[in-house]
Amino acid sequence: IVCMVMAFAIALAAPANASSVLWVPGTSGSLGAVLSQIFTIDAPLLGGAYEDDTITTVEYPSAIWPITGVLDPTLGISVTDGVANLEAAVTALATTSGSLVVIGVSQGAMVVQQAAAAMNADLSVSSDTTFVLIADPNFGLFANLHGVYIPILDYSPIAMPETRFNIVVVVNQYDGFAEPITQPWNLLTVINALMG
Repeated sequence: IVCMVMAFAIALAAPANASSVLWVPGTSGSLGAVLSQIFTIDAPLLGGAYEDDTITTVEYPSAIWPITGVLDPTLGISVTDGVANLEAAVTALATTSGSLVVIGVSQGAMVVQQAAAAMNADLSVSSDTTFVLIADPNFGLFANLHGVYIPILDYSPIAMPETRFNIVVVVNQYDGFAEPITQPWNLLTVINALMG
């Protein structure tokens, strides 16, 4: 039911049948890159809201050193590379007709959020562009650390930017990164969050 409600909300908020959809995946790193070959995102993405559209995956390290691999870049470098790659992809599509939807999940949402802030001043990017942030840790785990540099991650979380774009925020209930539990001492809450 939650997925159906979420898909319906996205369908209302973001234009379906967009000409182009840019997809920025979440954390995978070296290990996840192998596992990601098993899955495809086209059909199930947001309940199939964009299954008839052209979906292009924006590649970036999607890593968190040392968690995803000892040779992987830090979260900060990964996000920075992702922003540069996403900006290039958006710029390449800016001259095409039709609407553009940019969707990121988890670390990918962090990339999308930062790119939306950076591209706000670029008038070649249409104001009709929709940015969808799914499970963004900047609204959950890092909510109280905006502007604070985290050395081990080499990253400074940012708050939601004010932009001229359409921005849709999707948070799944019990997502430990985008919506951390508020009662960690409650064993039932912790188990429920882990199951979620």
